[in-house]
Amino acid sequence: MPSSTTETPSAYRSRGRPGRTGFGGSLDNRIRLAVEVATAPADEIGADRAGFRVPPGNPFNDIAENDSHEPHPALARAPAPLDLAYLRIGHGGDELLHARSKLWPNTLLLNRAGTDIATRAKGIEDGLADIVNVGVMALADPDHPTHTA
Repeated sequence: MPSSTTETPSAYRSRGRPGRTGFGGSLDNRIRLAVEVATAPADEIGADRAGFRVPPGNPFNDIAENDSHEPHPALARAPAPLDLAYLRIGHGGDELLHARSKLWPNTLLLNRAGTDIATRAKGIEDGLADIVNVGVMALADPDHPTHTA
């Protein structure tokens, strides 16, 4: 469940769009839709085959998040009882990364887009992540696994 790449969960996380649905306003209400949507695949296919994605500060689709330090730790904590297979997080700054890595009990996949492999690997070495994304680097260089092994 990508919580920041689809417009609806991100729009509800914004304080400025409380709407009439009860999904806006308070922090619990702003993250409620994302958590409820994450529950559906966990129930349908099993939590061990589902994950949750939280990239703070994601500017795609004109998303404006001015307060990502408040909802993103809550988004890491709230779906933890679902026992999902992984949480995929965007970097979002070291302070935010440290907070989220302490809140998530299962596999933590870290995306430090635009950084080199050494910077990405540091997240694993520092105990902040279990896995790091290397997608773009691997797509650009099919021999990438042999260079980093």
